[in-house]
Amino acid sequence: DAPSITMGKGDGFYDVSELHDLPDPEWLVDKWLRKAETSVFIGDSQAGKTWAAASIALSVASGLPWLNHYSTEPGRVLYIYSEGIKGARQRFEGWARQNNIPLSDL
Repeated sequence: DAPSITMGKGDGFYDVSELHDLPDPEWLVDKWLRKAETSVFIGDSQAGKTWAAASIALSVASGLPWLNHYSTEPGRVLYIYSEGIKGARQRFEGWARQNNIPLSDL
């Protein structure tokens, strides 16, 4: 017998032959970020990872399309900011100004 390929799932494994039975992904940000999954932003320093993550979080929290293009599923957001709180204020206030939304509404 040829070895089978399996992919992990929360409580077991899927055979490759079972993948077609999986439901289509549900999008938090259309075609960019799926619901109920963990995502990691990886890139060079100063590439915009923090800005991208913050703008996605604010778009989801406000229900606005991300980058005024990709629809979002509105919802509550827990954003863990680990780069210094002063930078968070500048980024979040800038996003709010650009989108004409008071931060207090988020």
